Amino acid sequence: MKTLKRIFLLLMLLLAGSDTLLNAQTATLVKDINPGSAGSGLATNIPFVGYQSDNFAVMNGILYFTANDGVNGGELWRSDGTGAGTWMVKNINPAAGAEIHYITLGAGMLFFNAKNGTNAKQGGVGAEPWKSDGTAAGTALVKDINVGANDSWPRFFFPFGGYTYFSAYPTSHIVRGQGGIKVEVTDHEFYRSDGTTNGTVMVKDLNPGNVQGSWPGMFLSFQNKIFFVAYTNSNGYETWKSDGTAAGTSMLLDLFPGIGCGRDSVFSTPRMEITCRGWCTTGSSISPETTAPPAGHSGEPMEHRPALPW
Repeated sequence: MKTLKRIFLLLMLLLAGSDTLLNAQTATLVKDINPGSAGSGLATNIPFVGYQSDNFAVMNGILYFTANDGVNGGELWRSDGTGAGTWMVKNINPAAGAEIHYITLGAGMLFFNAKNGTNAKQGGVGAEPWKSDGTAAGTALVKDINVGANDSWPRFFFPFGGYTYFSAYPTSHIVRGQGGIKVEVTDHEFYRSDGTTNGTVMVKDLNPGNVQGSWPGMFLSFQNKIFFVAYTNSNGYETWKSDGTAAGTSMLLDLFPGIGCGRDSVFSTPRMEITCRGWCTTGSSISPETTAPPAGHSGEPMEHRPALPW
């Protein structure tokens, strides 16, 4: 009797599985954006190891993404799921591709990180916040935060209360550490934008007087406030909260007293870290953990930052 029951249950499972298979949709190619075997780079646009690049977003039923057609470099594309409805929205950087990252549906529009020129001679800017309503005319630079060809590298766009919040750095400095290693020091801070130049501002300097900034990230909303992780020289990485104003932005609680190298994070379980590419911060000083570049390093500036918790 038990054997018959087992056979009956097995048949039922097989029938259920076959029904699922019969009703499942078959994956099909929407469009061969870059004809040939090279591919369009849809799954390879990762800014650097340890970060997720959100290069797909949906707005008004249209999928937006970054792709390389083999001619224009990585640019912003859109698709309604058909070949005819899949095209490049705008060629932001005709010279070399816009290197788009972090496409996010912000407050009523798309926000993303892009370059419209690779150097000052091209009259372009570095990686800065851009916006798009899905049309070429409505795709534009929001603000040149780190003025000129330098990057502000905006990331972690997060919509909240009619604004889009993100992390970016207004300045960057090249310094030399022990052994003559060049290090790029960037002061990532907490920004918000309403999609206009004048409405794109730093909410608060969370780590004042320090060139490495606070590196805010891991944004989420709860009870009409934004919660996130940020770094200060006094407390390391801790949880902060904000209502979108400087006065309403403060550390929630120093759950892990002390600074170390900022390697303990409230939001990291198990803990994950990037070790500053061989550099670490202690207090307000910049101190090298190595006296020579990593093997195969080109000698270009390494980026200095506290060990990141995400």
